[in-house]
Amino acid sequence: MAYNYIGLVNDVNRRINEVELTSSNFSAAIGSYSAIKDAVNSSIRFINQHEFQWPFNHVDQEETLLAGQ
Repeated sequence: MAYNYIGLVNDVNRRINEVELTSSNFSAAIGSYSAIKDAVNSSIRFINQHEFQWPFNHVDQEETLLAGQ
């Protein structure tokens, strides 16, 4: 299942029985909602820093180089 940032935050909200956020009130969320947003961001950063081989963390590219150019 594909997730976006607001979807991940709302999954956490559902698990702790809180009201889900919408796109209109997402940026102004405070309190526990803000803590949840920070925790999701921290988790995403942790995964990106420690799992180098996951396909969404790198791009394979080949480039042909010529001597003298």
